[in-house]
Amino acid sequence: MLLPPLYGLCVFGLTHHCGLAAEGGFRHLELPLSLLPVSDDAELRSVRGAADARGIRLIVAAGEVLAENPVAVFAAAAAVGAPVVRCILS
Repeated sequence: MLLPPLYGLCVFGLTHHCGLAAEGGFRHLELPLSLLPVSDDAELRSVRGAADARGIRLIVAAGEVLAENPVAVFAAAAAVGAPVVRCILS
């Protein structure tokens, strides 16, 4: 049995976020790490709450991550409930 595809949306270059994704029937939203307030736990919880309220799962696009210290990137991704971090380890 084939399952229907789960489409996602990448926000690079777009000004719309979770609202557009939810209205369009998307279930995943790729969010650049640069748009996340990585040092503000309350804001990270707010981002997660906004996504959860709309039925959106986040994917964090982190770009290049230094292999010696990926902790902050993965901690921010975990705080917003992102099961995936797309990055380049170097």
